[in-house]
Formats: sequence, C-alpha cells, structure tokens
Amino acid sequence: MCKKNGKVRTLLFCKNGVRGVDSSDRLKRALDGLKVLSLEENRLERLSDIKMLGEALGESLEDMVLIGNPVTRRQYYRLFTIACMPSLKNLDYARITAVERKTSERLLASAAGAALQNDVTIEGKRAEKELKNGVQTFNPGEGGDVKEGYVANFSVEEKEKIKKMIGNAKSADEIERIEESVRRGVFPKGDAV
Repeated sequence: MCKKNGKVRTLLFCKNGVRGVDSSDRLKRALDGLKVLSLEENRLERLSDIKMLGEALGESLEDMVLIGNPVTRRQYYRLFTIACMPSLKNLDYARITAVERKTSERLLASAAGAALQNDVTIEGKRAEKELKNGVQTFNPGEGGDVKEGYVANFSVEEKEKIKKMIGNAKSADEIERIEESVRRGVFPKGDAV
C-alpha cells in the first residue's frame, strides 16, 4: 500500500481470497483517489463487482489487475470493465486502446449490451441477498485458489469439457452454475459437450 498526502494511491491485494466487492459508497470514501489496484489471483466472479468498483473508483483509477479471477473468463469482461471505468489506462497489464474504448461504448449501446447490463443487475441483487444471508465478501485463509481446485480435481478430458461448456454457455447464470460446480469439485451437470 502506497500513500501520498495521507491518501492510498496504490493497493496490492493479491491472493487474499476476495470473493466480492461491498458497498461502492464505503469503497469510495476509503479509497478516494486510488490510482492502482491489483486484485490478482482472488475469487472475483461477478461483473456486478466490476460495476461496483467502477462506481467507486472509476473517476480516479488508472491501472487495475484482475488476472487469475474467474470474472476474467466472462464474455465481454474486458470491454465491460473499460466501459465502467473511464479513467482506466491499463487493465491486466495491457494498455487500453482507443479502439477498445469505442468498442466498449458500442457494446453497451447494443442489444447484447442491454442483456449484459440486465445480467449484471441480477447478479448484483443476488450478491446483496447473499451478503444479507451471511455470505462474506472476504474470507481470508479459506482454502486454495480457484486454479488449484480446477487442476487437482478434474482429468484432462473433463477440463476440456468444462471449457467447452463455459464457451457454449448462453447466459451469465449458466456460467456461474458451471463455475460453482467446479469450485465444489463436482463435474457440472448438463449436456456434456
């Protein structure tokens, strides 16, 4: 953590088992002026968490790293993140290009973008409900990371089938269902590809 003038400017929060983001208002107050955020190798899964980070930090954040989080495998992850955070210059160690900015704007203005935003809203409501029911957004020391469970529990053939299932998923809910099964070490139910 690096501070300047009493404000946190850089926050490196890697491999801490972070599963979600809580209250953009609290984040905004606590991390006002944050320039660099690394949440590498955590358990962030929802685009609604990206949206909340954007609402809290989108005016100041310039560099963000989310590599190693399940959310990075979501369709439109990069474009959605760029759209939510207009001040972002680098995402996952890669410079954001003008073409990506325009594409992210076009995505959100399209029918696919409207469906995506609807899914994100539903995810956010589900996350709020889980939070009220005692599901914590931060669980330090709880097991290994998602990659460990994925590598340890499935054969090469099963891993390939899971990748295809995620690639063929028709909704964010379907991807979440598959990833939840994988986290539990259970092969996802449904049509094996």
